[in-house]
Amino acid sequence: MKISPTFYSTIEMSLAAALLARGIELHSMVPISPGRFSFVFDDNGTLETLSKMYWSHHLEVDALAFFESMKTLKSRVHSA
Repeated sequence: MKISPTFYSTIEMSLAAALLARGIELHSMVPISPGRFSFVFDDNGTLETLSKMYWSHHLEVDALAFFESMKTLKSRVHSA
């Protein structure tokens, strides 16, 4: 979800991991309920398109980068 001209957010951890694996910088994690976060990314103008590609099963990411991104996000969620 585009939240401003420069930021994009999602509550979907797997989408957030895919964006991280594509090299998009995570700006912040905003708590929305106990154990749930909104992942906020700096939007370079392509995140809406990347999100649509993700949901339509057309976004390609490196498998190891995706795995590492998931580990990073899970670690940040559990340490918050």
